[in-house]
Amino acid sequence: MSHRKGAIAFGVLMACSASAQITNGGFEANGGSLQGWTTVRTNADLLASSDYSFEGTHSCRYDVATGQADSDAYIEQSIGSIAVNDIHALLIAGLAPGGQQDLKAWFFYSDNTHTDFTHTFDHGGDNLTWQQWDMTSLLTSGKTLTGLRFEVDAGQFDSRDDLYVDAVRIRSVPEPSSIAGLGLGAVALIRRRRKRAI
Repeated sequence: MSHRKGAIAFGVLMACSASAQITNGGFEANGGSLQGWTTVRTNADLLASSDYSFEGTHSCRYDVATGQADSDAYIEQSIGSIAVNDIHALLIAGLAPGGQQDLKAWFFYSDNTHTDFTHTFDHGGDNLTWQQWDMTSLLTSGKTLTGLRFEVDAGQFDSRDDLYVDAVRIRSVPEPSSIAGLGLGAVALIRRRRKRAI
C-alpha cells in the first residue's frame, strides 16, 4: 500500500509542476471577473459575462456592439517566464454569437520582442458551438514567453459582433531537473517507508 501512496504523491507533484501560469484564465474569480488581467478599452467594452461560457459559468466578453469603428480592446497578462520549448499547449476558446470577429493574439518574450497572429471566430453554427484555438505552433521556438495579449478590432466587421473568450490555458512540461528532483523525493519516500516496515 505504501508503494501506491508514494506513486500517487509523485503523480500529484508532477501534475502540480506542470500547471498553467495564467491567472484567472476562465474568468471565474470572485464570481466572475477579469481579475489578474490588464484591460484596455477604446470605445468597445470588456467585462466578465455569464451570457455564454466554454466551461464554468463566465467568459470574457468584448462588447463590440456599442463600440465604434476602428476601436480596439484587449486583455493582457504577464505570466512570469516559461521556455517556449517547455510549452505543451497554449489554448483559448472563442465564440462570436452574432456572426464573426477577429481576435489577435500577441506573444511577448523575455528579449523584448513579440509576435502576433489573428484568428477569426464565428457563431459555430446553429448551436453556437465554441471553437478552441491552439496557438502552440505559433510560438517562437527557443524563446522565453513572458506575457500574452488578446485583442479585438471593434471595426473589423460591419456588424461589429461581440466576441466571447474563455479557457485561456498554458500546459507546460516540467523541466528535467524538476522531474529528477521529484523522482529522487519519491525514491526517498519509498525507502523510508520500507525501513519503517522492517
